[in-house]
Amino acid sequence: MTAEERSDKTKKIIWTAGALIGIILLILGKRKMSRIQKECTWFGLIVYFFAVLGWMDYNVIHIVAGHPCNLMPYWLSLATLYIALTFIVTWHSYMETWNPKIAAKHGLTVFLFLVGAFADWFFFLWAGYVNDLNMQWAWMWQHMVFGWWTGYAQITWSLCIVVVIIGIWIKVRD
Repeated sequence: MTAEERSDKTKKIIWTAGALIGIILLILGKRKMSRIQKECTWFGLIVYFFAVLGWMDYNVIHIVAGHPCNLMPYWLSLATLYIALTFIVTWHSYMETWNPKIAAKHGLTVFLFLVGAFADWFFFLWAGYVNDLNMQWAWMWQHMVFGWWTGYAQITWSLCIVVVIIGIWIKVRD
């Protein structure tokens, strides 16, 4: 399967998932939701958003030829988008609950999704890079910081971030 075919297939999956999420939100909007239902819906939307950004990242990388370091302006703008989403989610959560702890919990979750490079996991799956976890992943920001980065290091990094997110959600409850 070529990169273009994989991209088209991915686009169909993402748009179908988005349509299903929209239908579910419409149905849920017609009735009152419990706090747990709201949290699960919110979390599902954040995961969907990161999947869309991972798909967009995949397409940009395959459209633009060259070394990954040439894409630094694109990656900085993508990180800016993530940080803007963090502020928007935090502000919206605060305006809905008037509880700064819950707002911080939601904002930190989105920010840790960025730090944990969860959108990149969607990218890795579509690009087929998870087949060789021993190779150096030079396109990752961690590689630029530490001088090396492999798939196993990314798995460890992501699991640590998931543990931190779970800790935050356990610590900060209504």
